[in-house]
Amino acid sequence: MGLTSVESKASSLAAFMNMLKSNVGTGVLSMPIAFSHAGWLLGLTTLPIFALFCTHAMFLLISAQKHVCRKFSLTALSYEEVTEKAFTIGPQPLRPYARFMSRAVSFFLTSAQVGISTAYVLFVCESIKKIISDFLPDVINIHLIYFIMILFPMMALLNQIRTMKYLAIASATANTLQAIGLVLLFVNLVQDIPSIGDRRVINFSKFPLYFGTAVFSFEGISVVLPVRDSMKRPEQFDGVFGILSVANIVTVILYMFLGTLGYFKYGDTVHGTITVDLPRNIFYETDRFLFAVAVFLSYPLQFYVPINLIWPFFQKKLPEDLQKSTTINSFYRAALVSTTFMAAAVVPYLDLVISLVGAISSSFVALIFPPFVHVVTIWEERENISTSKWIWIWIKGLAITLFGIIGSILGTYLSLVAIYEAATSETPRHL
Repeated sequence: MGLTSVESKASSLAAFMNMLKSNVGTGVLSMPIAFSHAGWLLGLTTLPIFALFCTHAMFLLISAQKHVCRKFSLTALSYEEVTEKAFTIGPQPLRPYARFMSRAVSFFLTSAQVGISTAYVLFVCESIKKIISDFLPDVINIHLIYFIMILFPMMALLNQIRTMKYLAIASATANTLQAIGLVLLFVNLVQDIPSIGDRRVINFSKFPLYFGTAVFSFEGISVVLPVRDSMKRPEQFDGVFGILSVANIVTVILYMFLGTLGYFKYGDTVHGTITVDLPRNIFYETDRFLFAVAVFLSYPLQFYVPINLIWPFFQKKLPEDLQKSTTINSFYRAALVSTTFMAAAVVPYLDLVISLVGAISSSFVALIFPPFVHVVTIWEERENISTSKWIWIWIKGLAITLFGIIGSILGTYLSLVAIYEAATSETPRHL
């Protein structure tokens, strides 16, 4: 999935924009409700730990890619390709499962990105509905599915963009709009903050819902390898102060501030996206609109992975003379985009979709798979690694993996329960 032509290679700034945009999506606006689930102190102290685990997992994946590329004299490999190659050189009993593991990674990557894109659809539709209903109150009674249907043709057209270089233009625009939107949002959050005496400090009962939202928010691991491979100078992506580290540091600081201030300001009545809670006036209607456009432009970057991941399987089933047809590829893209719109119509609860996707799919691709793949990759060189370092690799790998598994199980259960209760409740959810 890496770009090969020099002309198509992206600059370091473009890569930074893509990484920042892949992380700072709808998740940032759901951090206040996540903090309401965890309690502000527990949320504030655990979010940097989540960020550290997710970031380290990204570096483990990059390390595995570098090792495999050197081993097989390759220049670029996708997440699932790294996994398959790693298992072919890993412990002997695991080698027969190389293809299976590659498909497992592909499945969770696809489901994670489809889930994230579904959340994007819901966010844009809910935002537009909220804006219109503030001026035309009767619109609040119109079902969200009509907004979903109107948005689909525009989103299908936008997803005809095929290269990471040009997606960076949309990402840069989205980043600019989102930066302006965040400034306007913080203007509201720092004013007239009520007494925080009734704000929960620690809340373990709903912590798994917080886990799902937090992991979802660090959704960039699926584009880490494509973004790095798309760069003119990929060496600038790695390192303590590389593009990946800086982008994730900016992300976690933003999340901590917004989650805390948002929960302090609106308490347990905060909505799945905090923009819904903003006052009704032209200043904040503009803010809602900026976020809606920013997320709309971010959708193609998030959907870049599943579109390119599924296409080869579909392409092989076509007649040979149609396998390189641009028209067929365009229809394929539109059809795949439609799956996220159908999912949004079936489960129209933004905060719960975010928590469920984070718990089920994001946990696997962001926390569970990377340490496992990394250990398998370096298995053949274990005799050249000191005992203390090898033990440390296992300890941190197991810690990240177990953290992901436990959080995934509990988060999935609570998210499904919450979705069921929302779907069967006699009191419908309103914006």
